[in-house]
Amino acid sequence: MGVCRLLLIISIGLTAIGIGFIYNKLTYVPPLPKLESTWWGPGQPHNVDKSIRPFKINVPKKELDDLNIQLQQVKLTPPLEGIGFQYGFNTDYLKKVVDFWRTKYN
Repeated sequence: MGVCRLLLIISIGLTAIGIGFIYNKLTYVPPLPKLESTWWGPGQPHNVDKSIRPFKINVPKKELDDLNIQLQQVKLTPPLEGIGFQYGFNTDYLKKVVDFWRTKYN
């Protein structure tokens, strides 16, 4: 009886140590690597201007008129019932976006 009890205690202890080891391995968060500051732009690295400044885009009226015509002629299929954006852009919401582009967007 004593040998069985000893083997049971040893196996429980080894199992607990194994579970602790596996838990430690699975929850270990490695340190973040130190990355060099790499310059990907042309020429030598220089200070990047991060300021926000107003700007204007010039688009010919002909292109804007063509875009408006295309937005008026959009044909959208009804979305599947109970489906949001799981299979792509929801066309019910896309109707709102197209309406915003046509009527409210500057």
